[in-house]
Amino acid sequence: MNVEHFRPNPDGPDGLPIQVQPALYKAFDKGQYGNYDLANRPTDMKINYIVIHNTETSYEEAIRLFSTPTATSANYVVRSVDGAVSEMVRPQNVAWHAGNWYINAHSIGIEHEGYAKDGRTWFTENMYQTSANLVKYLAAKYDIPLDRQHIIGHDNVPGLTPAAQKGMHWDPGTYWDWQHYFDLLGADLKQNTGDGSSRIITITPDPKANLLPQCGEKVTDNGTELPITGSNFVYLYKGPAFSAGLISDKDFSSIQTGTFEADDWSDKATYGQQFCKLGEEGDWTEIDYGGQSAWFYNPGGANSTDSKGQLVKSVGSKDVPIYGCAYPDNQILEKNQVSGVTPTTIYQIKPGRKYVYGGTVRGDYFNSHFDSAGDGNVIQGTEEYYQIQFNHRIAFIKAADAELNSRTSIS
Repeated sequence: MNVEHFRPNPDGPDGLPIQVQPALYKAFDKGQYGNYDLANRPTDMKINYIVIHNTETSYEEAIRLFSTPTATSANYVVRSVDGAVSEMVRPQNVAWHAGNWYINAHSIGIEHEGYAKDGRTWFTENMYQTSANLVKYLAAKYDIPLDRQHIIGHDNVPGLTPAAQKGMHWDPGTYWDWQHYFDLLGADLKQNTGDGSSRIITITPDPKANLLPQCGEKVTDNGTELPITGSNFVYLYKGPAFSAGLISDKDFSSIQTGTFEADDWSDKATYGQQFCKLGEEGDWTEIDYGGQSAWFYNPGGANSTDSKGQLVKSVGSKDVPIYGCAYPDNQILEKNQVSGVTPTTIYQIKPGRKYVYGGTVRGDYFNSHFDSAGDGNVIQGTEEYYQIQFNHRIAFIKAADAELNSRTSIS
């Protein structure tokens, strides 16, 4: 038995109010086990992401759930009132938190006590301060970029299949203050790094020019209005007018127009996310969002910031597949006797679509087993993928299907 995951000293910055409360690690009946996997990260797999969650339950209940046979866990849980932290799964091991096996294998999950629809109450300054200190420490230790393609919400995690998209979680949701959080991390995402001709913009909503009730914009929960104050996103429309109707996503809803519902991620661009700007008309800006044109109200550029970066352009003569993971191809998986797993296309986009680059990864698959850790559990692929900010969620495109350009202007 590898006992490293039971050691009493927490992995966190000095002075952080943190205690070790191990999540359940146990074999069950019929070959099942829970609630996480042993690994040897970052030796066997790079940790690329920190995923921000909220519990939708109390701090104590979250710890109880992760300590009983529930097939779910997180690396850390943060308490609302005082920011106290429990480490439940060591960062070297893989917690079961993201609903996407590839992201699980390459991420650290941090749960925050509270309820997304009442986040303004639950997401306290003590919580933000402690969580940011923890994330700064983890990002530095594991070389994770402090940006919104790597410090992500659960709502930014893609499904592995089209059918999984609708059921993917939407926490921490509307009221998680990404701007304040990144200020605490020491990363100013509102800093203008563009040269005036940039095709890349960062979503940086201004409360005075965003979510305008006089234009019909609101946030709802099953039709009941929630407060607008403290929200972190812009709504996306089919054209440069509030009357154009909100965009929608085929895998989230069967209707053709998006909604004001808090859990409808398909028509929202959140603070810090970056997109390719397609055009402007009056007070409106057009971006490429999930393979479609989307417009947001942006008077005088109040809700966005010009930024530098790299763009990925889909190429070829046929529609290009977009993936929710970066798995090896089927031949490599089958050669390693892995069945029922395949890199599944979650979207098809036309050639020439452009998205902001989030890094290059080589395909791999964490073929986990109970009571087994080490490099032998990781199946390495040969294909490279580019990570992109696709819509509200990150995604992956095969490097063979794309062109990476360091200029912010791709013709």
